[in-house]
This record gives sequence, C-alpha cells and structure tokens, in this order.
Amino acid sequence: MVFQNTSTHADAIPWAMSIYYETPGDAGDRYARVADDPTGLENRVLHYWLKNAVIDAGYAGHTKGRIQSGFPGHLVDAYEVYARQRMFLHDDMNLLLDYPPDADRWWIGVVIQEFWMGAAWEGHPNPSSISLSLAPYHDALRLVLHHRTMPDLGTVWIEQNLAYAVPIGTWFTVEIGYKMGDADTGRLVVIITPESSGVPTIVFDVTDWTYNPAADLPGGTGPVAMTHWNPQKLYSSDNVLHYIRDRGGVSQVYYDDFEFAGEWPPSWP
Repeated sequence: MVFQNTSTHADAIPWAMSIYYETPGDAGDRYARVADDPTGLENRVLHYWLKNAVIDAGYAGHTKGRIQSGFPGHLVDAYEVYARQRMFLHDDMNLLLDYPPDADRWWIGVVIQEFWMGAAWEGHPNPSSISLSLAPYHDALRLVLHHRTMPDLGTVWIEQNLAYAVPIGTWFTVEIGYKMGDADTGRLVVIITPESSGVPTIVFDVTDWTYNPAADLPGGTGPVAMTHWNPQKLYSSDNVLHYIRDRGGVSQVYYDDFEFAGEWPPSWP
C-alpha cells in the first residue's frame, strides 16, 4: 500500500492525513483498517467498512454513516490538484442495485470523494463542495458529480454519466483533476481505468464553476481555491446502508496506491 505526495517540488513536505468517522458509533458500526487485498494477492490495502447509519442526519428522522480521510487544517494554494488511486468496490455494493423504485428516495447515493472550497463549518462566507458519488441506475452503479453551495445545498451544477457502469468486485484506477475557476475556466475531470481491460474512460470532463459563484459578486471573497479534501470517502444514508445490511451485506470499499500532486501531469487528460 502506497500513499505518496508526488509533487515535483524538491522541497515539498508530505501532508499528514487522518481518518474521521463522526460520532456516535463504534467499530461495530464502521471502521477503517489496513487489510489484505480482497483479490487474495500479497498486498495490504486500506479497507472502509460501513454497516450502520447511527449519525443524526437532521432530516425527517433519517440517519447517516461516514468514514473519510482528510488533511488536518487548510490546504494551501490548492488552485490545481491531480490525484490517482486504485479502488475496489466490494460485491456487497451490488445489493443496492435492487433498491425498490417505490421505496423512500431520500439520498440513494454513496459519496466516494469530496472537495470543499471554503468550509461551511468554519463560517466561510461563500463555501461550496463538489462531491463524486455512486448511484444505482439500470442494473449498475453510475457516477454523479455535484457542485453545491453550502450549507443551503443549492445546486451550482450537476453531471451524471448514466452510460458508464462502475466496476464492482475488481480493481480499477480513478484519476481526478481539479482546477479553480469560474464558468469558463473551472475544470473537473474524472477518468476510470479497470485493471481487467486497461482501457481508460473519461467519465467526466466539466468546464464550469469550481467555487461558489457568489464569491465573485460585490462583497464576496473572490475566487476560492480548494481548502479541504476527502480523497477516500464512504458517506451515505440509512436508506442505502441499511438496505445493504438488511440483505446480509455491508457497504465496503478498498483503496490502494494513492498519489496526488498540485499540478496536472503533462498532456493530461
């Protein structure tokens, strides 16, 4: 298992990372551990296991569950970020594909990565977040990118790729690139390459706001770079987590070989 800061700057200092759960809850509800590779190879990987939604969601009596990595404090001058990591969705995630269309539809998705441009919980005047999520659609898990102002959850833009089926039960590499910018200069790219085929697919290539547009209005803060980042995240609702649990499964994701840099690779994407 490798977690590497791939900055090209010789004096770059590796960033510390932490794992956060949110209370209440214990290891019977969720955990993050270094575990054996699920394919049986001699490799150690990061394993997220999220069974029970025990955190008050603040909406209609619902609860939620969370495991996420992060960097303590604020990112500095994160105007551009590129990251790459391997991911493996456990076969239990297939259980979500049978979620009934007439059941409660609140938050039928799983956030797997999130960027914050200004933190709502710190009182930033113009915060927003961009989340990368899984959602079931037509017998497969699809990807959704959603940029929202915070804490009001107002949509800046949303992109759904309903044609691409996210691999389950096999390793794939996900690359993500972020650039701070407005409607003409902001950029967010997501590329997935299954190890089984080695063929990359550009799942998203979005040119649009990557910070809260209100920041550019009179009295706003001006452009907001990325301040917080959860590159490994498993965050979902009781509807999702308990549907999988009640059918004998647990929401689980494995991660390996995480690398990131403050600039995109040459000629990428």
